[in-house]
Amino acid sequence: MRLQQFIFENKSITYDDIIRIKNDCAEYFYESRFLHKNYPIYRRMNKKIRTYDIIIPRKNRKPLDTPKEIHKKLDELFKKEFGWKARSEGVFCSGDAPSSVYGDLYYIFPIDKFKYVWSPDIRDLTLELERFDILYIEGDGKFIEGYDYKKFHEILPQLVSTYKDNDLQSALRSGNEISLKCKKYYAINASHLESYPDLYEEMFEGGLP
Repeated sequence: MRLQQFIFENKSITYDDIIRIKNDCAEYFYESRFLHKNYPIYRRMNKKIRTYDIIIPRKNRKPLDTPKEIHKKLDELFKKEFGWKARSEGVFCSGDAPSSVYGDLYYIFPIDKFKYVWSPDIRDLTLELERFDILYIEGDGKFIEGYDYKKFHEILPQLVSTYKDNDLQSALRSGNEISLKCKKYYAINASHLESYPDLYEEMFEGGLP
């Protein structure tokens, strides 16, 4: 993988790369395409990738700030409903480009089979927890210690009940948070790809694999 990454990092993306990516991610392209256009899914990361890379997601993501009890309870609820832990096993993405405060922007393409969950009603689950006064967040985005223990046991099942694991096109159009589960995915530096209009058009305006 390190050699492969070195090769990726020291060249510009090519037409052959685009074709390979579309073939490797054929299931995603077929499920996400609408209005004769291949639609992207976005993710911001602090990881620096000049062109593109293959990422293997962590299988047990630890919360940065969310209290462990809430993180664990959400995982239990998602596991019961969908068969996997969407908070610790998921890669968080969106059909809209997230705020630049979250790092560099990448186009994400899951390789081979994948799963996902999303809610038509919830833009960002963490912010939704704040809206219900379960979590308290300062103006700079940092969590304040402490949370409403009783309320989170009452509200979390209601929030998870709004999630679904189908209709990816609507998920992308909504711009809401999507938790994506896959063994690996391509992360393409958005600004790099956008600097090659012909390749960008092939990726998003071109036909299916």
